[in-house]
Amino acid sequence: MENISHQSSALQPPQRFAVIDMLRGYALLGVVIINYTSYKGWDYDHGNNADKVLGFLATYIFFRKSALLLSLLFGYGFAVLIDSLKKKGSNIIFFFIKRMFWLFVIAFVNSCFLGGDILKSYAVLGVILLLFYRSPTRTILVTAIILLLLIPFSSGYTLYHMSNHALEISDANRLLFLSHNILDVIAYNLSDSYILQSTWPFYAIFVQHVMLCCFLWGMFFQRIHFAENIYANRKYIQRAFWISIPAFALSTYFTFLAKHINFLKIYFNFFIISFLCGVVFFSSAMILLCISGKLKYFFRAMEYFGRMTLTNYLTQNIIGFFIFSGSGLSIESSKPYWFYFMLAIVVYVIQLFISRYWLKHYYYGPVEWFWRKLGSGKKLQFKR
Repeated sequence: MENISHQSSALQPPQRFAVIDMLRGYALLGVVIINYTSYKGWDYDHGNNADKVLGFLATYIFFRKSALLLSLLFGYGFAVLIDSLKKKGSNIIFFFIKRMFWLFVIAFVNSCFLGGDILKSYAVLGVILLLFYRSPTRTILVTAIILLLLIPFSSGYTLYHMSNHALEISDANRLLFLSHNILDVIAYNLSDSYILQSTWPFYAIFVQHVMLCCFLWGMFFQRIHFAENIYANRKYIQRAFWISIPAFALSTYFTFLAKHINFLKIYFNFFIISFLCGVVFFSSAMILLCISGKLKYFFRAMEYFGRMTLTNYLTQNIIGFFIFSGSGLSIESSKPYWFYFMLAIVVYVIQLFISRYWLKHYYYGPVEWFWRKLGSGKKLQFKR
């Protein structure tokens, strides 16, 4: 989410959109909860009542909704960057491909610590977005709607009609994750990334289908200047909030119902509809609270967090690597479900304070600075 302006010798810090940064910070809360609880697995029904409650919250409140929101915000940031490059007369294609190349490099490093990293997909699909940067807003909207309507069918088809052999291979290699040799664990994470994200149809086709759809919706919202006109759009956000409540409740109910109806489970996945409705519900609620002027300190802290998304995301994964893997504390799935949930909250809260402190002294997080500097090839102002 940046608007880069030039001085004679240095690139200056970007103009920020506070609500966009806040939403990004909120999304990273869900990401760390899902990433940490995934080490325990999804079988929380056999735990105690606390595990069941936290497992329900993780699955139906955070699971994938945060990744969907981050994808939408990436598309928004893509469109902001394109606008900035157009105004400066820069070579848009060369600049953006270079930026995505370095994002892929960062993603590869991150994959050493987290096998399920999604940044690689962001880098690849980011290049595909270049096909739309000259497209009219109407074309982007129509394409996004078509992709959205196909999501439930794409989910059911890839999950139930295509091979899941990649999951079996991943499970067979799991012992490497428990090795005390750090190179074994890194090798496992890298191979797991390839196996699950390139050879598992559910991810390779469906998940990236959803990401591209969210990217296009983000581009559309930037084209209509959603963040810049956030207060003028308040009534539309309120309308979306009230509509999303019954939609989220009904889609979640049908998700449970579909478990017992093979046709719905196999051909039309209500789970993903619940995700999408949840994104609208929670995002609109957070935006309305933010622009109401309430909980200012809380939202300001999340804004700081969101301005250091890459740094905080990589840090979360490195911490998880040394807590859960065999080359660290070897905890893996040995603790109760609540331990993973609460650890994620603790790590997130600590990062909130660190982000606030860091951005009082520097314009960027360290990884953000590194990415922008390599992507622009110019001197970049860092310290305040």
